Amino acid sequence: MNTFIKRASSNMRSLAKQSSILMVAIATSAIAMASASTSALAQSQAGGKKSPAKADVTFALDYVPDGLHAPIYAAQNMGYIDKANLAIEPGGGSSLTIKLVSEGRAQVGIADAGSVSVAVAKGAKVKAIALLLKHTPAVTMVSENSSIKQISDLKGKSIGDFPEASTSVLLPALLRANGLSENDVKFVGMNFSARVPSLQAGRVDAIDGYVQEFVTLPNTFRRIIWAENNFNVYGPVLIVNNDFAQQHGDIVRSILQGFKKGLEVTAAQPRQVAEVLAKASRGDLDYFEKEIDVLHAFFADPASVNMTSEGWTAVQDVMMQFGGQAKKLPEAELFTNEFIEAQ
Repeated sequence: MNTFIKRASSNMRSLAKQSSILMVAIATSAIAMASASTSALAQSQAGGKKSPAKADVTFALDYVPDGLHAPIYAAQNMGYIDKANLAIEPGGGSSLTIKLVSEGRAQVGIADAGSVSVAVAKGAKVKAIALLLKHTPAVTMVSENSSIKQISDLKGKSIGDFPEASTSVLLPALLRANGLSENDVKFVGMNFSARVPSLQAGRVDAIDGYVQEFVTLPNTFRRIIWAENNFNVYGPVLIVNNDFAQQHGDIVRSILQGFKKGLEVTAAQPRQVAEVLAKASRGDLDYFEKEIDVLHAFFADPASVNMTSEGWTAVQDVMMQFGGQAKKLPEAELFTNEFIEAQ
């Protein structure tokens, strides 16, 4: 991570300790669920017995449930997956999700493409199998009356974000793509929950995050979409444990078939899907509907969740330069479209 982010990160150690406690709790829950699903799969194959109609599969989210995960909740709770019952578990960030899936404590999950690239380069036993978002949902939020209209206008301005967030890691790449460097801005490290109050109070000129995180902000604030400012890379993707994919390809195909239907119904019936998501996660219906609405332009087309060599090359180039990835990987180690194309 670059120098100015490291400085901010050093002031957030206590927050990191608090986050680690949450991650341990999430991991413990995922372990219990994964153990049950692994046992069910093993029992279905032992002694020549017929497989059950549906296998229990643990699906690890990248964070707490929100509108980003609507297609997965729709697929599971609206009966679109014919060969698996998903135990959908909340996550503590892409890195933890990748770890859980790599170790087989969850079989499938969602993680940021950049984090997947770095983790696989370090030996993680996972592979991307479908796009969730066709490009990053990262945005920079500013006041409506701000002179900042595009990323290149950030020169000399202050930007608030959580130092360990993926948007913080990728900020130098965004700045460079728009003719700036990290020395041209002042990075202000803060907790996730402090971003919006800091912007509203004028303590920073801008804040970074994912687009759906800011749906409750009034229209006196404006979003600058990174993908429209020379930074169009993949966002979150679906990942699978390599061994699970090899041994249970039919289940993976079934999950992806259901996922595609989930994308379709999320686009066509957002209110109904928001109700499903709110009921399953005990969340706020109206808030989820707003998130789904703002993510509509980011969700992958159900007919085109396939990934490309060019797309993953762009991800790897960014992560090798700014995200700590040590080497470039063959594309076959990062992603596969085989479970989509086989449908």
